[in-house]
Amino acid sequence: MPGTDLASSPRHMPRFGVMVRFAIGILCAGCTSDVPPPTGAELARLKSEAVGQRLSDAKDDFYAAVAGDREALGPAVQILDSLGGSDSGNPEVIAYLGACKLLQASHTAFFVEKAALGRDGLALEDRAVAEAPDNLEVRFLRGVTNYQLPKFLNRFALAAQDLAAVARVAEQAALDGRLDPRAASADLDYHGKVLEDSYNAAGAIAAWKAAVRLDPTGPGGRDALKHLAEHHVTA
Repeated sequence: MPGTDLASSPRHMPRFGVMVRFAIGILCAGCTSDVPPPTGAELARLKSEAVGQRLSDAKDDFYAAVAGDREALGPAVQILDSLGGSDSGNPEVIAYLGACKLLQASHTAFFVEKAALGRDGLALEDRAVAEAPDNLEVRFLRGVTNYQLPKFLNRFALAAQDLAAVARVAEQAALDGRLDPRAASADLDYHGKVLEDSYNAAGAIAAWKAAVRLDPTGPGGRDALKHLAEHHVTA
């Protein structure tokens, strides 16, 4: 939300505290004669961890917005902009910003604004995939957002390819920590829908069961449970 102080937001308080302690540690190290100041490599590591935590906060807000909390979308965009926005060197920042713009487009009733947000969002996601084609989270975001676009935009085949590429390794990647379980679950949920549309019920059911295993209470898992119930199958 415009004007929101993310540092004082309950959603970000514990993690902000960790970042503050990092900063205090750096300052104290530089002021104590018997403790050497952090090296360039250490400073780079701390900066990378702080950026990673901020990106994690943005993802939390994004998934909250997907689940129905529209007020979480503003803070997600603010964080992503603070990490460089469309000029970021991190493809995940670019991809999530694109996904946020597409979600904003779905919320607005004004056609011109909807079209502009949609174009910007798709362009950002395409650029993120071009920069990091093997990044599972980037491919998932483009796949799941393109799946929901009107068919006349001719992005469905691309969506199905992205979703399938991630689905092949989604469960193991989530267990290994290479893919956010929420993203893995949502990808499997949508991949299951693609398979169902192709009359592959057995493949769809397997994908939905995996989605539930990974994140039963998240958007992907909850939607997968509904589809399983429609097929009279339990998770």
